[in-house]
Amino acid sequence: RGDVAGTWGELEHRYGPDFHIIDSPSLFHLLARFSAPETRQPEINNLVRFLSTELARIVVDREFPRATIDLKTRMHSLTPGGVVRGTGLDVSIKAVVCCVMRAGVIPSLAFFDFLSSCLGPEAARQDFISSARVTDRSGAVTGAAVESCKIGGSIEDAILVFPDPMGATGSTFST
Repeated sequence: RGDVAGTWGELEHRYGPDFHIIDSPSLFHLLARFSAPETRQPEINNLVRFLSTELARIVVDREFPRATIDLKTRMHSLTPGGVVRGTGLDVSIKAVVCCVMRAGVIPSLAFFDFLSSCLGPEAARQDFISSARVTDRSGAVTGAAVESCKIGGSIEDAILVFPDPMGATGSTFST
């Protein structure tokens, strides 16, 4: 969105304005614990799930359209002041989470569950792409190949999210 580093609690870097490195000591601590050699299952999956849900919250808060909320609460039957007003999400939008079935299964499910909770289950969809490494004769990775897809319809007018930690090189996304 063109915001400068630091606007959202980010670390400064030289990757350009489209990259965001979140400055969160607590999330960094958990990521470091995830990376530690002594960390084992099921803690690994629990950390991936938690970190992915936190990332989903940050992405949705920063990138998804907003709307004004003016809603009567359960307390409204007892007092006219029982109203919540503020800025929330625009629930008229649709979101599609694309699970790249390599390392993206748990992150994709965390994003899908979070978006379904925020926008409503009818506004979120999860699609699947099965991808695998392509190697040469020596075993060196030369790219990625799409092996199969399960796509649930159009992505027109939807926000498309790829919560895939293996997308770092970009070869999965350019296939």
